[in-house]
Amino acid sequence: MVDSDDAQQRARHLLTLRRLDDARTAVGIALAQDPNDGPSLRLLAEIELADDNLDLARELANEALTALPDPTSFLVLASVERRREDFAAAIHACEQGLSIDPDDAALHVTMSLAWSGPWLSEQSSTPNPRREVAATAASKAAARALDLDPDRPNAHYAAAVAQLVQHDTLGAAKALETGLKLQPEWVEGHLLMGAIRARQGMIKLSSRHFATAGRLNPMNELPLDQLRQMRGRSRFRRKPTAQPWWLAPEARAVLEADQNLGGR
Repeated sequence: MVDSDDAQQRARHLLTLRRLDDARTAVGIALAQDPNDGPSLRLLAEIELADDNLDLARELANEALTALPDPTSFLVLASVERRREDFAAAIHACEQGLSIDPDDAALHVTMSLAWSGPWLSEQSSTPNPRREVAATAASKAAARALDLDPDRPNAHYAAAVAQLVQHDTLGAAKALETGLKLQPEWVEGHLLMGAIRARQGMIKLSSRHFATAGRLNPMNELPLDQLRQMRGRSRFRRKPTAQPWWLAPEARAVLEADQNLGGR
């Protein structure tokens, strides 16, 4: 009989490689031994999240939470809710997880991104009390994550996104530059930096970041789409592929909010 822990580790590795069907098979071996195993259920939720099956991912995340109500299970549920754009539910899941472990940096990162989420598509810089409340909460959560783990790249990403909510592209770029120094070959970091530089009107620099993101993950269509617009070329031809991302929705929201690549 295959050890359950070994099956989970194999599934995790396959998920990292985006071999999702093989990952499902591996985690299924663990669940066959214990259908109510919390770590296996939440791993399966992560696999479905990676495959953009959001309703199923949410169902599995809740099952995992019932089986094992720990901070990691709340994090998985929060991640799913954030991808479903139910930001209030994501914040609530983070709050529940943090009530168990206030020092969970990953939960603070997700909390920050959930606070920022509803405001990234807003182009108006007119003062808005609700946006200011969200921006303050997002910045506070990102700062807490950085206090806990200053070498966590996605904490710098969350700080950058919070700055974007406040229309501070200079501060956003500075925060994200730190994250990219920590992890130079970071697809999501380059994708967001490309969006930030495009918003600043730095088209040449922006295109470099999109080109890097495209090189690091050629299966994602978004960097190629932006390069087409910037360079005016049609040589980037690829069948559109819907790619799930843990962090990249922020870059998409920024780009979609602008009327053109040099919109700000």
